Amino acid sequence: MNQQNMEYQKAVQIIAELLMLDSDTKQKISTYIQSYGIGHFLDNLEAYDLPRETNQKFQALRIVLLKYAKYVQNLEPAEGGGDEQYE
Repeated sequence: MNQQNMEYQKAVQIIAELLMLDSDTKQKISTYIQSYGIGHFLDNLEAYDLPRETNQKFQALRIVLLKYAKYVQNLEPAEGGGDEQYE
């Protein structure tokens, strides 16, 4: 198994655990990601033969991640590089 395939398998495992997917859905997602790549898969979720509940879970996850990304972008670094707040 090459490095990219190993990374895809890790991603599928995390997705399956996070969204509590059954083994059939996990296998479908794995096949889609192996064939088309993660980016294409996530950008075109509706095009794949996945259960409606799974699509809804992905949409909810997408909303959370987009909100988080916006939050992180709006954070201003603390003086001196920002690490002081964690010391």
